[in-house]
Amino acid sequence: MNASLAFILPVNDWQFWVATLIALVALYAVLRMLLPRSWFPGGKKPPSRKVPLTIDGKPPERSK
Repeated sequence: MNASLAFILPVNDWQFWVATLIALVALYAVLRMLLPRSWFPGGKKPPSRKVPLTIDGKPPERSK
């Protein structure tokens, strides 16, 4: 059993590379959902924007 990896995997077949690419894209999509955002490039959460509205949709009264 002295077979190299090139003989085990069909690396010369284009369908192998298409299936591999699809599997890697799917793995990336699953990991994006499961892992924290900070683990990925550009993973910083955008700063939250505070909106000065009340439940009624009116701006709050400001104290002077």
